[in-house]
Amino acid sequence: MLEALYLQSFAALEQAFKAHVAETDCAKRLASMLNAYRAFGLREPALYNVMFGDLGRAWEAPADCRKQAWRSFETLRDAVLDNLPAAHAVDAEQVTHALWSAAHGVVSLELRKLIGPRSMPDQIFDNVISSICAANGMVCKVGTA
Repeated sequence: MLEALYLQSFAALEQAFKAHVAETDCAKRLASMLNAYRAFGLREPALYNVMFGDLGRAWEAPADCRKQAWRSFETLRDAVLDNLPAAHAVDAEQVTHALWSAAHGVVSLELRKLIGPRSMPDQIFDNVISSICAANGMVCKVGTA
């Protein structure tokens, strides 16, 4: 049952990403997907917890489930690839992991109410995403979730 909930949670996140694939401006598409990640976590804290949270201490998804879960991020990786300068295209997987790591860190802290007033998580989210993008030759302004 936990495996099914785990996979369903990632499928819902994937749909949140896919809701933005029609955006023709690749920078806006990437920003929208990253904002969708944050909004999903804040809107669905119980599912987010199944995916990444405290439940993991009592249960670990099997390797095949984790592989399937990572496929949920292919849409985000494609948006990263569209934004990377051609010389950095080989880094798409690494940049996607970096963006996910940063977004996940902010969302996790925000859900646990460990970072300041409402505007602080917005600023931190934008700063970490913008920094990773800039370090990889991209522009991505996520703004407010």
